[in-house]
Amino acid sequence: MKFTITTFTIIVASISGTANAAISPYVTCCEDNNGTYKIIDDNQTGFCQTKDGVNTEEVLFYETFCDKKKVYHVFALNNCGTKVGVDFELHTEEKGNYDKIVFIKKDHCKNIGMTDEETVSYTEFDSYVADGKSSCENIIKGGNPECTKGVDSHSGKGLKVDGACVIKLC
Repeated sequence: MKFTITTFTIIVASISGTANAAISPYVTCCEDNNGTYKIIDDNQTGFCQTKDGVNTEEVLFYETFCDKKKVYHVFALNNCGTKVGVDFELHTEEKGNYDKIVFIKKDHCKNIGMTDEETVSYTEFDSYVADGKSSCENIIKGGNPECTKGVDSHSGKGLKVDGACVIKLC
């Protein structure tokens, strides 16, 4: 009886330890791209094998197919009662952190620039709103407002831009 209980305890410990293990992002990336994750050599190096049989080292595969920052094309839509000035804080890998100050006429839209951060911070002046933060993911999921006056818009009759993030002011 003692032997049975000990064996049962070891099996339960093994199962619970496996269930709590986190799956490597390299495995997830490989499988999400229809590959098969394999450990090929004695050094425990992981590879992603694609359908055509090509083995790519796990880190290289991940950096090529899964480690891409999303880039948002930021527009500002002035729905305030008057012309508004705005100081946007943006970031890209090439430029690092940078500010973009713009003045936008009432009911107009302006192309602000690119950012690879989901949250865009800004400070308005010449309006009753002092500052704000907007999530580009939430704006996109909610359906971007239409830019109809001002610069080429992100949809409709104007320019169609993937990753457009139209921030409504005021």
